[in-house]
Amino acid sequence: MRLLLVSNGHGEDLSGALLAQALQQQGAEVAALPLVGDGTPYLTARIPVLGSTRSYSTGGLGYTSAAGRWAEILQGQVFYLLKRSLRLWQEARRADGLVVVGDVIPVLLCWLLAKPVATYLVAYSSHYEGRLRLPWPCGACLASKRFKAVFSRDELTAIDLSQQLGRSVQFLGNPFMEKVLG
Repeated sequence: MRLLLVSNGHGEDLSGALLAQALQQQGAEVAALPLVGDGTPYLTARIPVLGSTRSYSTGGLGYTSAAGRWAEILQGQVFYLLKRSLRLWQEARRADGLVVVGDVIPVLLCWLLAKPVATYLVAYSSHYEGRLRLPWPCGACLASKRFKAVFSRDELTAIDLSQQLGRSVQFLGNPFMEKVLG
């Protein structure tokens, strides 16, 4: 089975690399397509990174100050994201399934591709936010049948999102903590 991991930030790349290693151990052929950042955690884990990558000063997409967003624009991140999105579309045709490690942008892009998707929502926790308010259109995409599995980083979030999305959201562990405790 050929899986394509899609991530959207440095923390997501680290979680994605840990997941990719576990998937490889289960026999999957895995490649990564980081939408932001240079994919260093994937490369360190010896996971192939598709296409040329680039780092930006903000380290992610959209979770910065107004000044950070302007810096992203001036550094060319919008055009870079469009280029990476096209690469995702090309590579997804050869994948049996997609694994999203991130939130809004990769969730939406992978939903549009109409491929089977699993996602790990590493950035969200009901421990910090109480009842989560997923940004639009994340909730609708995750509730769709295209998303075969949704995973959270903790049990409370899995319970919260299961109720909100009307589907099972699972907590199987946290790759960061598994690495630390393993």
